[in-house]
Amino acid sequence: MSSSFELLCVSHTPAIGAAGELPTADDAARRIAAGLPEHPHCDLIIARRSGGLVEFGCPPTAGRSGRCYHSSVRWVDVEWLRLLAAGYQVPDVPVVADAVAQVPRCWTPARVASIVSLL
Repeated sequence: MSSSFELLCVSHTPAIGAAGELPTADDAARRIAAGLPEHPHCDLIIARRSGGLVEFGCPPTAGRSGRCYHSSVRWVDVEWLRLLAAGYQVPDVPVVADAVAQVPRCWTPARVASIVSLL
């Protein structure tokens, strides 16, 4: 099954679609870097669909400001994101808090909550 890509605005909970379907992840990343007039200051990510939602990508830093500093799309799968969301719900368990502290800066509690609300 082939994949398609879309932009999600995670400045909202639940996240909302910010553009139509795009054929490649590179097209999606370029679209974010170019800016979306209807989402000028919003936090945008890339969603990969293959049947259903399977992965989410934090776009490259170039062309936007934010908490992330990387030069390529950083992908995480749905299952990992669900586990992270659960980890954010139990910060008082030391082993969970230690694991969550190791998570890349891209995946903040607010961003994760916006995405997981779609699943």
